Amino acid sequence: MLKNQRGLLAVIALVLGLGWILLANFLPLPLWLKILLFDSQAQTYPWTIQNVMWIAFAFCGAELWYRWHHANACQRVLRNQYLPEDATTVLIQEDMSAIYKKLKDVRNELADIICNLALRFQAGNVVDESHALLNTRLELWQYQLDIHYSFIRYLIWLIPTLGFIGTVVGISRALNFAALADPNAPTLLAHSSANCRAI
Repeated sequence: MLKNQRGLLAVIALVLGLGWILLANFLPLPLWLKILLFDSQAQTYPWTIQNVMWIAFAFCGAELWYRWHHANACQRVLRNQYLPEDATTVLIQEDMSAIYKKLKDVRNELADIICNLALRFQAGNVVDESHALLNTRLELWQYQLDIHYSFIRYLIWLIPTLGFIGTVVGISRALNFAALADPNAPTLLAHSSANCRAI
């Protein structure tokens, strides 16, 4: 189910990114802004670096929204207070069956960890083994969270890299224009940016 949600989210992000690029063609934006945001006068338009950056930005925004939604769901789980939180209550082996029955149908990570700990403690009545299981499960959960955030880290690395590539492409266009232009032309600097985009 998680893969289906993330796949649907990726499709929505792609549609939103492409929709924003297409919508910008119909918005009454000044020409200089369209050139700045979308490189609309490039020969390769709409296949420009700026548009790829917009799509990457949409993917990053969708992934951040998904992570925020998931974090809110975890906060709601914590507010359910599945276990007693006062300092005076001590759980014993007989309490474990009631805790397990209450949580066995709840689908989230915290409830799953508590159910496994309840079963483990009920089976052996050994605190050390339950504590070791808790540490193992928490380390696994932390590792899974780190993996889930790797896509965001990749996108955060990708967007500035695309910006750097766009800068290099712009400099190469300017140098190409400088090599072809007449250095004695009186309008060289006035029309250089427009001619550079046409190359």
